[in-house]
Amino acid sequence: MEKTEAQFPILADSEHAVADEYGVYNLFSDSEAAASVFIIGQDGQIVWNHVATFQTERVPSETILENLPG
Repeated sequence: MEKTEAQFPILADSEHAVADEYGVYNLFSDSEAAASVFIIGQDGQIVWNHVATFQTERVPSETILENLPG
């Protein structure tokens, strides 16, 4: 958070427990989590998600903002 000056929590998932739970770890046989975005609603349910279909794919920030609830 200090490097990016993010105003929100950032998860450090060094043991890839969360990536495993979300099914995004090692999708490309590279021992890394695929670039993914999950928007979680206040009720704890996934509202929207995008999981990369190739290693260098990134979802545009505009697309993420368009899918935020409210």
